[in-house]
Amino acid sequence: MPWLAFLRRSPLLLLDEPTASLDRASEAHVIDALAKLKQARTLVILTHRLDLLALADRILVLEHGQVRAMGTLDELRATHPALFNASSRFSEGKVLNRAEDTAEDKYV
Repeated sequence: MPWLAFLRRSPLLLLDEPTASLDRASEAHVIDALAKLKQARTLVILTHRLDLLALADRILVLEHGQVRAMGTLDELRATHPALFNASSRFSEGKVLNRAEDTAEDKYV
């Protein structure tokens, strides 16, 4: 019952891919709502979506259980540009196809 966290006004929300399987319009509504929520709560968001990363004050990039990089979105773009290239898991509109380990367009 994840909705209980909203009803109880929990100070911390842990969200795992909160916009997975949403179309662009629905995703935009969720992102707007999360932007408002982060004013009064701490959000921990697990995601591959670049649009959600833009909400973050700090981003941790994990790989095989280790912190690979840490910083703001702008810092990571400057210091780790490969994370944001066309084949990256963080590419806008892309998701990782885990079976083939390739990126594919989610919204075609």
